[in-house]
Formats: sequence, structure tokens, C-alpha cells
Amino acid sequence: RVHSQIFCELCEDAGTRLIAINDNVDTSIGNWRLNAAFASMRHEMYNADTAKRIRRSLRNRFEHGGVLGVQVFGIIKPLGANKDSELSKNPKAQPIYDEMFRLLENGASYSEVADWLNDTKVELPPYARSKKWRCSLVTQLIHNPILKGLRVRNRKISKRINETGRHKSVAAPPEELLERDCPHLAFIEPARYDLL
Repeated sequence: RVHSQIFCELCEDAGTRLIAINDNVDTSIGNWRLNAAFASMRHEMYNADTAKRIRRSLRNRFEHGGVLGVQVFGIIKPLGANKDSELSKNPKAQPIYDEMFRLLENGASYSEVADWLNDTKVELPPYARSKKWRCSLVTQLIHNPILKGLRVRNRKISKRINETGRHKSVAAPPEELLERDCPHLAFIEPARYDLL
């Protein structure tokens, strides 16, 4: 972006020669500013095109059952599986989910459900960083629509913050949302899940 050109100017001010071979930029040659501007614009266009291509590819893979993501508690992912049709439910997880939903439906808090999971020594999900069940982990799990047999993608997108050059996660526009029915992975009836 424009910062690369500013960096070239700082090099010139400091009496340092900058050479970017692939972009044909050499600050010791008089026309370097024009070459740097074109190189910056070209790279910005390439980056945008690459990002769109990756998004298209991921959308297509998701629509065909791919892009499995993080493994959810109670769902078995065989080694080498790359489609949701290859996933299955762990029958031992069904009574645990039934009790979690029963507790919540009867007014228990997520923290109380986490305490129950810890007291009954329920194994943590594979992605968990903590050593025990916590309120945030239970909340994240219960709010995952895969429990009713629905895979969801693109609820959030990455947005560039121009001031810092970093990205932050923001809510995606509704047209970006992708959903895929996987009834063989449902632990809870959709009506019961939606009600809770």
C-alpha cells in the first residue's frame, strides 16, 4: 500500500539506497516514485483478487460438505475425514446434552451447567484450552447450531483497519451467511434448540 512508498522516501531521507528487484524500484534512479506507485497498486489488486478467490473456494467447499473447522464435543471426526458426511455422533454424548438442556430449561445458569460437567467429570472438547469446563465454554457449545444439525459459516468476516493495517472480526452481511443441514449430527431437536 502507500506505506511502502513512504518507506522508500524515508530511506532516501536517511541516505540509504533501497532496491526492490521484483518491483523494479531503485531509489538511486530518478523515476523510482512512479515505479513504486505502480508496484504498490499492482500488489493491492493482486491481494484483493487472491482474497476473493480464496473466499469463493471456501464457499464452494463448504457447500459440498467440506471446511469442517473445529471439532465439537460429542462429534467424532475420523482421521483423514474432510466432509461432514464422514462425521458421526458419539452416543455417549447424547445423555450429557440432554441433561445440559434440561438444566438450562429449568433455569440453571451456564456456570451451574459447567459445575455439573466438572462434577460428573465430563471430558473437555478437543479444542478447549482450559483444564475444566467454564461458563464461556458451555455458552459457546450450547450456542453452536450444529447441536440441531445445522452447520453455519461466515457469521463473521475480517475487516481491515487502515490506521494500523491489522484486521478485526465484524458481523458479516446476511448475504454472506452459509448454512448446511446435517441432521445426522443433531443432538437436540431443532424446535427445542430454538426455544432455549
